[in-house]
Amino acid sequence: MTKIIGLEITKFGTPPLTFLKKVETLFLETNRAAIDIGNETKDKMRSIIKSNIRRKSGSTGNLEKSINVAVERGLGEFIVGVGIIQEMDINAPYWYLINFGGLSTAAKQNRVLYGNWEGGDSDPALRGTGVGTQSFFPGRQPSFPMTPRSPIAAMNYIEKTVNWANTIWRVHYSGRWNKVTIATAPVGGII
Repeated sequence: MTKIIGLEITKFGTPPLTFLKKVETLFLETNRAAIDIGNETKDKMRSIIKSNIRRKSGSTGNLEKSINVAVERGLGEFIVGVGIIQEMDINAPYWYLINFGGLSTAAKQNRVLYGNWEGGDSDPALRGTGVGTQSFFPGRQPSFPMTPRSPIAAMNYIEKTVNWANTIWRVHYSGRWNKVTIATAPVGGII
């Protein structure tokens, strides 16, 4: 007696076109999420800067306004950056000093600046002490000499924003996409 062996062929897994559509959809969702978090990060960095200004009346807001989002698309890459260093160097060249702290160029060179403090005349008791809480405006009349000596305290707005962005990414997005990181760029790139 002959035995008949039957063989049934069934499709298993995802058809290639369906798989391709899923990958394209995931890629577009990831790009949108990266742009969204980039815009949220820009707003958060601006907020950190604004809330940590020590001399509010003397602020021009240039540092805050210089924080923008850049999207770079390359072969196999999609990068969203916040804070374009080349733009910040032009619009707020003191961005590095404000973030990391230290002595200004005038203080390092022991230069004397002439100008006036906000509100008119400076407090004669504070002249020459290197202590003051008001903003100094170079060239303002009546003019007084001022030699900057005190280091600028670090605001750390970049580090605070990176920590915030990492938390947001971990809480809202990391379960969806694993191989994505948030980091600061090397000097000369996007922060």
